[in-house]
Amino acid sequence: MTTLNIPSPALRQNGPILDVYISQKSLIKEKREQIFTPVNAIIDTGATYSAIDIRLAEILKLTTTDKREILLLPDSYKFHDVYNVDFVFDSDNPKIYPISANGMDLSYLSCENLNLGVIIGRDVLSKCIFTYNGLKNKFTIEF
Repeated sequence: MTTLNIPSPALRQNGPILDVYISQKSLIKEKREQIFTPVNAIIDTGATYSAIDIRLAEILKLTTTDKREILLLPDSYKFHDVYNVDFVFDSDNPKIYPISANGMDLSYLSCENLNLGVIIGRDVLSKCIFTYNGLKNKFTIEF
């Protein structure tokens, strides 16, 4: 089992933020090296699905694979493009996690010194053990 222990001085203000690596999901069966791009991600235990910033999806030239209806506010549904992407959480132990991420504008989550490219939702968290320790400003993810 891989364990990531991540100290976060701003955990109480921002929530758990970490670096992840993403790539367009390889649809080709033969072995080809994927190019993974490092991005800042925030863990959102209230998000049913993970999301990728729409500008990042454009930069990476991701292809829309589907549309998904998402509830953003009470009684406010909106359709979002869906992208198949591969996540890697730990570059030292590069286990790939394939997901279908909603394309969303994440600029409202970003601040002057941190641009968030990904929201990690319960679709990913359901495959790991996530521990949030606010007293020590630390969180742990085990796969």
